[in-house]
Amino acid sequence: MYRKLAFLSSTLLMATGLFSLLISIISLRSFDSETNSTLRINEETWYQTNKKHQEETQAIITKLEDQIRKNMKGLGFNIFIFPEGQNLADVHDRGFASKTMPENYVNKLAQTKSLAKINHLLPRLVRKIDWTEQKRNIIVIGTRGEVPIAHRGLVTDDKGRIKGALLDPVTSGEIVLGYELHRQIGLKVNSKIKLQGKEFTIVKCHEQRGSKDDISVWINLKDCQELFNLEGRISSILALNCNCASLDRLGEVRAEVQAILPGTKVIEKQSSALARAEARVNAAKARQEQLSLLKVQASDELKGIKNQRQVLRSGLRKNSLIIMSSSLSLAILTILILSMHNLRERRNELGIYSANGFSKSKVFLIFLSRSCLSGLLASCLCLFLVLSCFNTPFDPVLNSQHPPVLFFQEILSVFIFGPLIALVAAFPASAKALSTDPATLLKQD
Repeated sequence: MYRKLAFLSSTLLMATGLFSLLISIISLRSFDSETNSTLRINEETWYQTNKKHQEETQAIITKLEDQIRKNMKGLGFNIFIFPEGQNLADVHDRGFASKTMPENYVNKLAQTKSLAKINHLLPRLVRKIDWTEQKRNIIVIGTRGEVPIAHRGLVTDDKGRIKGALLDPVTSGEIVLGYELHRQIGLKVNSKIKLQGKEFTIVKCHEQRGSKDDISVWINLKDCQELFNLEGRISSILALNCNCASLDRLGEVRAEVQAILPGTKVIEKQSSALARAEARVNAAKARQEQLSLLKVQASDELKGIKNQRQVLRSGLRKNSLIIMSSSLSLAILTILILSMHNLRERRNELGIYSANGFSKSKVFLIFLSRSCLSGLLASCLCLFLVLSCFNTPFDPVLNSQHPPVLFFQEILSVFIFGPLIALVAAFPASAKALSTDPATLLKQD
């Protein structure tokens, strides 16, 4: 009470040191919060960009797949499976296989669950004959219609035909004529015609195709087998391959088929439509690669932000540590000097206390309690300054999106740390007062 200036000075210096300590903690925590917010915003921005890009990519891929399916269906069958031992040079020369294989091969393929590379299986028997009734050479194609792949489900229309079939089946007793045959002979739909002595009804006449189909006829597979005494035999199986994304498309199809039907031979019919389908798939792959590149760029950008913020945080932590250490050191040194000065000014007072029977512990307590009170008031003043600078010094909600400025344990530590530092700073002066003899103190009066 009688030395207010010294007491106030030590209290203010201690409050300044504690305030610098809390400000360092708050600054680092705010910086970390800003870093997390920046990273969160960048991640959210990248997530939205990535999501939009993925949606656009998926839409493009879906559209390309639809276009590929349409193009491949427009192609017709592009995979040909021939019997074991068939000379493929003869196939290219004649246009059909001379050897035959069991008809149940196609059923074996259709019932294999591992079949994934091909669709639309069509067995057929092809032979080139001399049409004695019309005195011309023709190609006879026997087909029973497509065989549904068992594990993919069977979808039929109102007439019992497989939906999406590339070719309509020819029923027994019916015949389909190529362009040159019906044009030159003058035949029309529903007309009756004989083929090798057996009567057939014309159900369809094809338009000009500019291939061997123009001199071909299509009949039911059973009728064709009976016609050539090849019951239960076929010359080839036609299929459609839609797997355009593979680099070795034919190799994969061949491996899959030969694992089920060993010894058979597989060839593929190339076309400009197939090349366009592959180009579309390559475009989709490029889009996917671009998406992967965006992910890498976003990851690198986030790493760069983290590294940059880490460097800035290290600098901020270093500066805060210097300021905090300087403030606390100055406060401790000042309290020590003021305590020694207080001791020198109060020598007579201490001598009178001792001469009147005051114990050394009470004298010691006078000095320490003064310092402890100064430290406690400094803690209160420090927290008042923090409250003045920040509206919400601490957040009781643990799961808050924003981290608290201060935690409860840190506030409690200030009330412990402030008086403790003051006691440590005042201890040398108190110890000296305790060890000085009262006679020595009073003889100077």
